[in-house]
Amino acid sequence: MINYLWLRIGWIILTSHLFVINAVSLHWKRVAEYGKNPRPQARKHAAFGYDMLRHYVVLFGGQGERDENYNDTWIFDVLAGRWYAVHRNVAPPAMHGAAFGLNDGKFYLVGGCDQTQCFDDVWVFLTSTFEWHKLAPKGDLRPTGRLGAIGGFYATGSHIIYGLGSTIDDQFLEDIFFFDIPMQRWYKIIERLFVYSPFTPHPRRHMSSLMVSPSEVLLFGGCSKHGQCPTGDAWLFNVQSHVWQSLPFCPSPRMEASAVTLLSSDDVEPKPAAVLIYGGRRYTSQHLLGSPMLEPDEVVIYDLVGKSWSVRSSKYEDSSGLPEQRSAASTASALTEVYMFGGEAYDGRLLDDFWMLAGDWRESSTNQKCQSINFNLLALHGLLMSVSFALMLPAGALWALYKSARITKDKKNRWTMTHTIIQTCGTVIVAAGAVCSIQAKRDNGKHFGSVHGVLGIIVIALLCVQVMLGFR
Repeated sequence: MINYLWLRIGWIILTSHLFVINAVSLHWKRVAEYGKNPRPQARKHAAFGYDMLRHYVVLFGGQGERDENYNDTWIFDVLAGRWYAVHRNVAPPAMHGAAFGLNDGKFYLVGGCDQTQCFDDVWVFLTSTFEWHKLAPKGDLRPTGRLGAIGGFYATGSHIIYGLGSTIDDQFLEDIFFFDIPMQRWYKIIERLFVYSPFTPHPRRHMSSLMVSPSEVLLFGGCSKHGQCPTGDAWLFNVQSHVWQSLPFCPSPRMEASAVTLLSSDDVEPKPAAVLIYGGRRYTSQHLLGSPMLEPDEVVIYDLVGKSWSVRSSKYEDSSGLPEQRSAASTASALTEVYMFGGEAYDGRLLDDFWMLAGDWRESSTNQKCQSINFNLLALHGLLMSVSFALMLPAGALWALYKSARITKDKKNRWTMTHTIIQTCGTVIVAAGAVCSIQAKRDNGKHFGSVHGVLGIIVIALLCVQVMLGFR
């Protein structure tokens, strides 16, 4: 243990000096892999962590090409440049999408789902012995198993945050839990989020999230309940005060993006200095305008010190070029670099490539602007409904009422025809708006599961009755 401690201190001092001397912009390169050892198959939504003490990358589980789930454990020895498969009798079940975090040689795993169910278990993997252990939380409180949850474990913390997401049958969940590792006990810190409140985020799944301090969780994007999917809002949640803080809009809306902290090398104990968001999926049933693909060199940075967003460009170091933009990739932060494995390409292919991103984000150019406007099918739905219900239908009704009292009987048919044309056009626009809404919600659960959807159906039904009575 003492030798590992001295090795860690020496590694920190060495990399800190290298970082200061060679401060270059963010650049990608393929991780060098030596030998012909077996390596992980292509997958997405795998659990992934970096052990700074032993310089191991740990990978567990994930989802394969045919939606099969893995329960294999892999170790990549950074110093040796080799993958090693870990075979143990005790291991978590096959799953993808678990919340995870690694510190001090302990890789924690919470939740996760297979094809038919989601789990509420807590597991820990020891990088010193390559053994999995299932924890037995005290008390009866357990979070519901879920997909696309927020999850966070701060590097020097003693608790795990787990919440939001959805069940396996697309029911959105609104609670947030706190797992005290020393006490081995779950606590519920948020019962529900009010979906129409401007002071809290909408319930969502497949967002990017991570702990940026022992008491704060950053949340970005995802697929929101009854709203935009994907969305582009970002929030900070204080675990102690239970207060949400809305962050400025900047990155284009996306879901299943990878988020990782960029550590400061100024101190002996590394601390998060910024958050890097990479990739993600922009195209859903709501997509209308703009390219569904991100720029190949795009990385998004949130400066934790300056409290500001920026969209930066990354470069490549060798002939490997830039990695394909992807969603659901596995990322982990080392001291001066970020490791990334796998994910899903835009054409649906699963990837098995292994990359490293190094350099200083402050040296990277900011030639891309923030994209805070997202005009999608939901926005078109709102525009069409506003034009019809706020302008055309009231105008047609007022036209008929005003003119009917001021025209002679022989001119009445002409004004009635004008009223009919305006009302018919308004009704057609309402129908087009309804079609936009139904199409927009195709990827996001049940369309008529919200108050807005139910009231919309009632209003449209009354409008149809009015039209039928008008032609009698």
